[in-house]
Amino acid sequence: MIKKISILLLAVIIFLSNGTKLIYAVDDTDFASDEGKYYSLCSQTGLSSDDKNTCKLFQQYLTAKAKDIQNQVQNTQNQINSIKGNISSVISTINALQAQIDELNSQISALQTQIDTINANIAKLQAQIDERTLKIEKLNNQIKSRMVDMQPFVSLNKYIEFIMGATDFVDLIRRTSAINEIMDYDTNQIKEMEDEKTKLKADQDEMQEQKNAMTSQQDILNETKASVDSAKASQEELVLEYQKQEAELEAAKRAASDDLGDLKNSIQKIADNIGYI
Repeated sequence: MIKKISILLLAVIIFLSNGTKLIYAVDDTDFASDEGKYYSLCSQTGLSSDDKNTCKLFQQYLTAKAKDIQNQVQNTQNQINSIKGNISSVISTINALQAQIDELNSQISALQTQIDTINANIAKLQAQIDERTLKIEKLNNQIKSRMVDMQPFVSLNKYIEFIMGATDFVDLIRRTSAINEIMDYDTNQIKEMEDEKTKLKADQDEMQEQKNAMTSQQDILNETKASVDSAKASQEELVLEYQKQEAELEAAKRAASDDLGDLKNSIQKIADNIGYI
C-alpha cells in the first residue's frame, strides 16, 4: 500500500528573480481522490512553474503507487510459486496412490482368476460325485432286484435245490462261491464308489474352503482399494482447488502488471512534460 503522506508541503516558497511567490502543496489524498484530474493536467505541455511542481508531486505519488503495485505483483508471484509447489506435491501423492490402486487391481484380478479356476474344479468334482451317486444307485437297484428275484428261490426251496443239485462237492463249493462272489462283487463295487465319492466330496470341501478364503481376501482388497480411490479423489479435488487459486492469482497478477505498465507510461510522460525524472 502507498504510504500516506499526510501533507507533502504546507507551503513551498519559491524565490523568483522578481520577488517571492507562495505555492500551496497538494497532498496524496487529493491525488488518490481524483487521479484523472492530475493525469489530465500533467499530460499537457507548456505547464506553469506551479503546475510543474504539482505534477512533480503527482509523479512521486505515482512512483510510490507503482512501487506498491510492483510489490503486489511479486507477492502474487510468490503465492503462485507456492501453489505450484503444492500442486506438484499433491500430484506426486496422486501418482503414488494410483500405483497402489494398480497393484490392488492386479491382486484382485489374480485372485479372481484363481477363484474362477476353483469354481471350475468344484463343478468338475460335483459332476464326478453325481456320476458316482448314479452308479451307486444303479448297483443298489440291481442288488434289490436280484434279492426280489431270489425270493421265489427261498420260498420254494429252489435255492437249496440249486445248491443241493451239485454233482459233487467241488460243484457244491463252486455253486456256493459263485453266489457269494456275485454278492461280494456288488458290495465291493458299492463300497469303492462310496469311498471314491467321499474322497471327491472331501476334495470339493477343501476347494470350497480355499475359495472362501480367497473371496474374503478379495473383499479386503476391494475395501482397501475403495479407501485408496477415495483418497485419490480427495487429492484430485485439492489439485482442482489449487488450480483455481492459481488461475485467480494469475489473473490478478496480469491485471496488476497492466496497471503497472500504465503507471510507468504515465510517469514517463509526466517526466517528459516537466523535465524531471
